[in-house]
Amino acid sequence: MPNLRNSVGVVIGLNAALTASSASAQSCGYLGWVLVNPNQLVERYAFQMVYEIANERILIFGGARGIWPNVGLYNDTLRLDGNTWVEVQSTLLPVGRVEPSFCYDSLRNVSVMTGGANTENSANHHVGGTFEIGPSGWILRTMGGVNARHAHNMAFDSNRGRIVLFGGKHIDPGTWEWDGVIWRDVTPATPSPPSRNNLGFAFDESRGKVVMYGGGNATFAPIGDTWEWDGTNWQQILVTGPTARLGQGMVYDSYRRRIVLHAGQDHVVGRRNDTWEFDGTTWTQRVIPGPLPPPRQAFGFAYDRHRNRFIVAGGLVLSGGLADTWELRGDPYVQRPPSDTTVSAGETAAFDVGILNSAPFAIRWHKDGSPLSDNGRIFGSASVMLTILDAGPFDAGEYSATLTTACGSFSTAGAMLTVRCPADFNEDGGIDGGDVDAFFAQWENGNADFNQDGGVDGGDVVDFFDRWESGC
Repeated sequence: MPNLRNSVGVVIGLNAALTASSASAQSCGYLGWVLVNPNQLVERYAFQMVYEIANERILIFGGARGIWPNVGLYNDTLRLDGNTWVEVQSTLLPVGRVEPSFCYDSLRNVSVMTGGANTENSANHHVGGTFEIGPSGWILRTMGGVNARHAHNMAFDSNRGRIVLFGGKHIDPGTWEWDGVIWRDVTPATPSPPSRNNLGFAFDESRGKVVMYGGGNATFAPIGDTWEWDGTNWQQILVTGPTARLGQGMVYDSYRRRIVLHAGQDHVVGRRNDTWEFDGTTWTQRVIPGPLPPPRQAFGFAYDRHRNRFIVAGGLVLSGGLADTWELRGDPYVQRPPSDTTVSAGETAAFDVGILNSAPFAIRWHKDGSPLSDNGRIFGSASVMLTILDAGPFDAGEYSATLTTACGSFSTAGAMLTVRCPADFNEDGGIDGGDVDAFFAQWENGNADFNQDGGVDGGDVVDFFDRWESGC
């Protein structure tokens, strides 16, 4: 059984529903920023980052290094594995580029990339085409549809199953949508936002609207307005918010149901490292405890909804690109997700999760999406450690824990429980004569210590047939 480790902070509020007092104590805030990788990206800026919900992974593609005109381009795809960036292999690799747009389609479980700029072609540096990356790597979906551009942005409207695109440098782009097959120009007859580049863009799932903030105009002067797209029309939201800026990161926090904006460049102090939230009505600046990442623009920004953390990577400063990776930990924060576990039938299986928090939360384990309750075999369904006694094939499946506070709820990544059936000796998924043949082949070779008593003898035969006759 794994040990419960919680090296920073304490786990509190377990095995109990939230109360009114805990609701008032909940800050709906953050535990703070942590530098998780100082320099692995070398230096990289002008790229975008996505969090793939179903695959539970953060991806980045492309970007640049160096200062114009001595700029080098990346065409690699990186995945954040723990705190380390690992290259994702693909037969097809799109050409290197800066300022593409990268967006995750949660209904089709693919990440979509469009546009960008390739500085090696001075005559026409816009890069066209729509690419998607899935389990088999990158594929080119179309070279048609939306005009080639860079410094635009996209967001996935999960209610309508559409990727919405707006913005870009040097052209009047309009509003476009991608349904996985074709691009459509959906620019409304009603007033649209002024054209812009390097804009903040995210879909608010709770309200069903794409939110856009800021960006730069044709002369790269920062803009400071807020707009929303409902699938038919744009509406400007007349609200005071962050300073006008471009190159900021903006994502949707599904736990607290609000848009989060970080950093960017304005004409007040230059590059920023502040954090703002938009709840559909009001922009609010959040004061984050502890050290902050260095100010930056044109960086990667993503929200990991299974661990309640925001990832910031790379970005542009005056001297060039940054190479760091930071995480902003929400409250509560999943420090250690549950891990895949394999046991033999009849053994005890256990899952645990490491949580950091400052306010109470309730926890409930689920199997294949259904909530569990304690019974004669299952213990800890409402605690950080789940124990399953006498595990059988019917216990195999995916286990996750849902954390609930006064601010909302979110679920950890799933961990798979595999229950080995000892009588399935050839591991073909069935209990039949093939297992008998496989057992005796190993028994004659002295490799069938079935009862694990240190010897291969008649006791192993008896125990094997007991299991075989019982069906497991």
